[in-house]
Amino acid sequence: MTLGEFWRRAAAWVRRRDLEAALTSELDAHVELLARDLETDGMSAADARVEARRQVGSTLRAREASRDAWGFPGVDALLHDLRYALRGLRRSPGFTATVVITLALGIGANATMFAVIDRLMLRPFPYMRAPSEVHGVYMRSSLRGRTLIYPTTSYTRYLDFVRTSRSFSQIAPVSHWRLAVGNGEGTRVRHVDGVGAALFDFFDARPVLGRYFGAAEDAVPDGSRVAVLAYPMWRSDFGGRNVVGEQLRIGIAQYTIIGVAPEGFVGTANNGSEPDLFIPITTVPANISPTDRGAFFTSYSWDWTEIVVRRRAGVSDEAATADLTNAFIQSRRAQRAINPVLTPDSIAKPLAFEGSLRSWARVARIALGGRSRRHRLAHRVRQRREPDVRPRAPAAS
Repeated sequence: MTLGEFWRRAAAWVRRRDLEAALTSELDAHVELLARDLETDGMSAADARVEARRQVGSTLRAREASRDAWGFPGVDALLHDLRYALRGLRRSPGFTATVVITLALGIGANATMFAVIDRLMLRPFPYMRAPSEVHGVYMRSSLRGRTLIYPTTSYTRYLDFVRTSRSFSQIAPVSHWRLAVGNGEGTRVRHVDGVGAALFDFFDARPVLGRYFGAAEDAVPDGSRVAVLAYPMWRSDFGGRNVVGEQLRIGIAQYTIIGVAPEGFVGTANNGSEPDLFIPITTVPANISPTDRGAFFTSYSWDWTEIVVRRRAGVSDEAATADLTNAFIQSRRAQRAINPVLTPDSIAKPLAFEGSLRSWARVARIALGGRSRRHRLAHRVRQRREPDVRPRAPAAS
């Protein structure tokens, strides 16, 4: 269809009622004139009209052919079907209401699920630089014929990965907790993220007040007791005033507030577990278990640390997996020097690989907090089969 034909059809479609009336009038006039001629030839009036209509042919077919030439048959058919459907719905109001409610619920449910999936799995973490390069580390091993995949490991294993892996430009530990924060009647259970100082380098998020803690404040055996408040807690609990230098009780220890993160910054916490504040991860063990503050970076038995990595440019998935697996195997060798009964690699078949940070964050919440019965059982079996000679710090959530 050329542009000129389109405009001619469009003009005719707008005037289609007038054109149809003119066509009907012309066809009726043609029948009348032919019927008069037949009457003149000696036919009766009734027979002449019947013969005239037979000779003229179907007026309905002529009108339909004219409509096809004047306008847009597809549009006309659609409008006809819609009018028919609306008439049918108007005749059955109960059925109509059921259909409308069902459609509304279906569309609403789909929109809600998409919004949830978008927040939990698709949308990148706020302020994160090049989020497509950032991943969580999963580890996999076999035990008694079962394959276990877990996103948490010991802090000692994290240190082994830092020393051994070469495929990543950045690597940082993360740990999510729920601890009592505040003094006296103002104490509340809060989401507290113990993080390595390197985690802040994954983001372009300048603090709105003060600063973040650095590597020197996050060193073993016991980091500095400093804290960075999340923006919502700063506004709700402190009214947005300058809190740098103030003391805040977190768990069983006093921390010094050194900064406030920008609005929307949540680190790598998923929706529903956004942190209220950040503390050096190396201060967590002494806070949880004061009598066992040295075992967390020499023992492999306490799985409480998640690992975030940024892959170097040009490193493929396969190369990153091979690098992580090699680091995992070497770490297990170091673990076997302490614990000779550790499951042999030939049986455990250790594998470490990158995974979605969103999925990893969701799995991590299950592993550290409200584990399902299956997760708890798998964790206990693995710990029982792979004991460590070091005392194990008690897990907390």
